Amino acid sequence: MRWKAICCICFLITVAQAQQKNPLAPGGFEPPKPPKYSIGAPDPNLPDDRIVHWKSFGNLTKEGSNIHAVGGVEFQFRGYNVKAKEISGDVDLEQFMLSGDVIVRGSDQVTTGDQVWVDFKEKKYRFENGRSDLMPKLFDGRLLSDLYARGASSEGTNREQTLFDGEVTTCPLGHPHFEMEAAEFDVKPGDRIIFRNFRLRALGKTLVALPHLTVPLNRPEYNGYLPDVGRSELEGTYVKSKFTAGILRGDAAILRTDFMEKLGLGLGLDQKWGGKGSQGDLQFYNLYDNQRGQNSFTGDLFHNQTFGNLSVRFRSDFHQNIYLTFPDSRSMVTNTSALYRAGRGSTQLNFIDSRNESGTYSNTNQSFGLSDSRPLGNGFSLNNRMTYSNSTTAQGSQTLSEREQVDLGLGLSYASKRYDGDLSYQRLVPIGETTNFISGSNRTPVLTLRSDSRRLLGLQSLPRINLETSVGQYLDNFTDQEVNRYGFGARSSESSKSKRGLSFGYSSEFYQSMYSDDTAQYVLQESVESRYGFSDKKTSQSLLLRYDYLRPYGFTPLSLDRRGQTNLVTLLMESPVGEKLTLRVGGGYDLLREKRGDIAWNTVGAAMKWEPAPYFKTVASTVYDPVAKAWSTSRFRIDWKAGATKVGMEARYDALQHIWGNLNLRVDGFTWGRTKVSAMALYNGYLRKFESRQLNLTYDLHCVEAVLSYSETAFGFRNGKEFNFAIRIKALPYRSDFGIGPSGQPLDTSTGVDF
Repeated sequence: MRWKAICCICFLITVAQAQQKNPLAPGGFEPPKPPKYSIGAPDPNLPDDRIVHWKSFGNLTKEGSNIHAVGGVEFQFRGYNVKAKEISGDVDLEQFMLSGDVIVRGSDQVTTGDQVWVDFKEKKYRFENGRSDLMPKLFDGRLLSDLYARGASSEGTNREQTLFDGEVTTCPLGHPHFEMEAAEFDVKPGDRIIFRNFRLRALGKTLVALPHLTVPLNRPEYNGYLPDVGRSELEGTYVKSKFTAGILRGDAAILRTDFMEKLGLGLGLDQKWGGKGSQGDLQFYNLYDNQRGQNSFTGDLFHNQTFGNLSVRFRSDFHQNIYLTFPDSRSMVTNTSALYRAGRGSTQLNFIDSRNESGTYSNTNQSFGLSDSRPLGNGFSLNNRMTYSNSTTAQGSQTLSEREQVDLGLGLSYASKRYDGDLSYQRLVPIGETTNFISGSNRTPVLTLRSDSRRLLGLQSLPRINLETSVGQYLDNFTDQEVNRYGFGARSSESSKSKRGLSFGYSSEFYQSMYSDDTAQYVLQESVESRYGFSDKKTSQSLLLRYDYLRPYGFTPLSLDRRGQTNLVTLLMESPVGEKLTLRVGGGYDLLREKRGDIAWNTVGAAMKWEPAPYFKTVASTVYDPVAKAWSTSRFRIDWKAGATKVGMEARYDALQHIWGNLNLRVDGFTWGRTKVSAMALYNGYLRKFESRQLNLTYDLHCVEAVLSYSETAFGFRNGKEFNFAIRIKALPYRSDFGIGPSGQPLDTSTGVDF
């Protein structure tokens, strides 16, 4: 990420020098022949018109649209502020030649030089012995502070430029702490940049000198080129490096070289390519694992090709004995698809082949699919699909299971002003002998019509009631029955919200089903919620009462129509005590449990939130278990912010076992002198161990910073300790591993749901 950001920066530094003719000479106002570079965006606070707004000048002459001014010239034009000792230009063409202590200022860039040519209409320029101050907004988040650049000369075209004797830095001092220099920069915007005779200098000393360096500009997801040095229990001491090389034209390959004390040498390649109508990516990494005496390999190939309306996509992933995940396994997945679009219709072919092996166990899955979607006119459209698939599971030479099937789905849809409808046919057909085959409920076929009260009657003032009716044949493979179903139903919901007074909401459903085997079922569902607020204040007292009811009546032979039962009353009360303290208590009563003779009360919860100041908040909550007849779990949380320092502490107490289940602490951004400290500790009281401990120290070195990190994980596959050290440029975006677990998961001090 760091090197990539540097490359994007280098593309935009546009430092150039060239000898020019007088643009006002006979023959017209011709732009100079050397390439022009973007001057950035105009300042929205300045007038953006084609009128020259003069602020100062010594002597001014005009001839038609041509102007010439000398002597402390300053003016505003098309959203830019311009200063120079002398200017010559054409207002109609919006092109100017500026000479002597030139400053051109926009919203995201400041350009200075001895001589600058500007085309305000095209937002382009070039300069001689010039410098640019490029602001962060110019880089769309890829730079966090200004970039300072300068150059001597340039040549080339607008598609590809070559800059000579250039320097770039993010250090604003007159004598910067570091600079990146090159005798020649070959820049292809949005694609790549080639450095020839590249030098990285710090404090006047050359740290790195390379005769040739190629860096891609089209990898927004890449995480940088700085070497990663550290130590872990799994890998030992390691140095992981990335280099670039121009293998294919138009993009650079990333070469990976990892030296790991315990595992050995790992080598990898990441090569992207792209052109008109095509793009692709090849990645592979190989390591001979010294500890296990086996080869660890991962390879991913992707390519997408477009031929007019036809798009073909191919992806293949192969993984073998990956030491970070499954050391003794092999997997390969190949996915190929072809999509053809014609107007609003499309046809797609898919093929997937997946194979997994672990020891003597193996599993193979294959599928081939064809789908088609297209409008027929007059509101009608077709959506059809057919998928053939097979799977085999084996242990050694013994086949454990084998399955082969065809999934067929045909659909005809209709949409009108008054109602919508669809005719669907869905069938999952086994082929040959299968074991434990379950296909659910097939539709062979089913007609469904949908509308609502407003659409049918044309009155928007009516309550919206969604209506549905259907008729069709179903094959239920759970019960091995084929039945006809006739159904109709209605659904409606409404809610009103207010801070003060009574607010009301409900959701209702009724659905009746009748079957050809002389059975029938109807379902009633109701959710009613009522809230009463006692004032209009943000922290007003309120009382919430909710009732949920769901019950099917009758019998259904189809598994898709089977519904559970709910009969529950919930009560929640929230009450402020002054402006800084809020209390909340709630619970529920289950009428179904009461009917069965069980304890009907659900768990009762109580919570308190105290926020005496915007920078401090504490939350405490507890839960009463009516079955155990005890306060089972209590949680405590404190959030405190002092300047840039954030502190979060959380604890969970298990009253049933009389133990502190979790004690967690996180500190972010604590600064001591030039050092910033972040720390995290997650303690598991049941195991009496820290699940994770992390420490991150960042030392400020003005335009760069040194980062030392330590992490310790007690559980999981990648348990152990890791150290990491890096020196990074502060202006470049940086993704810290602080607060991230060994599998890339975010770590948090939370032990449950907040207040």
